[in-house]
Amino acid sequence: MANDPVRHHFIPQFILRNFADEKGYLNFFNKEKGKIEYLLPKDVFVRKDLYRDEKNNPIVPAEIEHDLSKFEGEVAPIINKLLIGDIITLSKEEDEKLKLFSFAVDFRSERAMKNFAQNFKEHGKDLFAGYQPDGDMKSYWKRNLSEIVKCRKIKDVLENRKIDDYVKFHVFQDIGNCYLMIYRKKGKESFVLSDTYPTVEWLENPFRIKFYNFYLPLSPDRVLIVVNNIIRKDVEADLIPSESFLYKPDVDGDNLIFTVGKVFKNFVKALNKISIDNCSRGCVFK
Repeated sequence: MANDPVRHHFIPQFILRNFADEKGYLNFFNKEKGKIEYLLPKDVFVRKDLYRDEKNNPIVPAEIEHDLSKFEGEVAPIINKLLIGDIITLSKEEDEKLKLFSFAVDFRSERAMKNFAQNFKEHGKDLFAGYQPDGDMKSYWKRNLSEIVKCRKIKDVLENRKIDDYVKFHVFQDIGNCYLMIYRKKGKESFVLSDTYPTVEWLENPFRIKFYNFYLPLSPDRVLIVVNNIIRKDVEADLIPSESFLYKPDVDGDNLIFTVGKVFKNFVKALNKISIDNCSRGCVFK
């Protein structure tokens, strides 16, 4: 359709705006050009027709972009709650929605699409033939993304027959046994946001089980962390300095009460370094 959007943001603009100055512009370090640019959020982390899907949905090829916009509209007020105050109350429904949104932000990225293509090269038909016989992993990615962004909690994903079991496994592995933490920076060092979003930290426990945490800077001052419940004091991590760093929200009936923690410059610098070192396009900073 003529009115379908063609500029698709793989990082939501409502999060990018939190990094803008008083005029609404972003400081964007363009890694490809090696220079800093001064841009509006609408011009950063955007690709033409990234989610357009004429193969799986020829009638409404822009459906993914429309559903992403709807999901973002529901999550934006929740994230706005995380930006104010040191005691934050979320309903269990909001908590579930935020966890799935964190997974969706990772799954919708160019990085995820390329990972599927790489996995197909490495494992080939042995792994994906039953899901995508023609080997078109970009189509595979879009087909599953289309269904994920219609869901609002993990249970919705697991019960959706249109989502492949391989993807369901990763949803359950990544966020099925996790909790959220919110931290604010203490000091002058601020969080940056790159196209490696969320930033992922891979970990391994003593039984050699691999898992990871998501780190989502929400503003120059605050970061949302999706913490895997498997983490214990015997797990070594670059960004989790000790077990005392970890704490779960309190439960009050149907609500969760989060106490916002404080992190100092070493944590902020370490997270920023991982984010910048692994990005391909660039990063925004304030």
